[in-house]
Amino acid sequence: MSGANHGVVAAVRGSVVDVCFEQHLPPVLSVLRAGTDGQIIIEVLAQRDTRHVRGISTNRHTGPGSRNDGVGHRRPAQGTGGPGNSVAHV
Repeated sequence: MSGANHGVVAAVRGSVVDVCFEQHLPPVLSVLRAGTDGQIIIEVLAQRDTRHVRGISTNRHTGPGSRNDGVGHRRPAQGTGGPGNSVAHV
């Protein structure tokens, strides 16, 4: 994706994911993609400081062998620039 906003996963705690961005931060309620082939969707819930956002993985299962497997410390994440959906269903 041209002009994509690239970040790095800073921490994972269950379905909560912190991502560090060197350039601009993705807006709240936007979508990040992580994991192999971008299959893990993270919705940004907060801008924690000038470099970090906190989001929640909207994939239903967490842990080894799950759809969240592959999201770990220092793994790439990419801002899609697009809005997410409400995560109230999670």
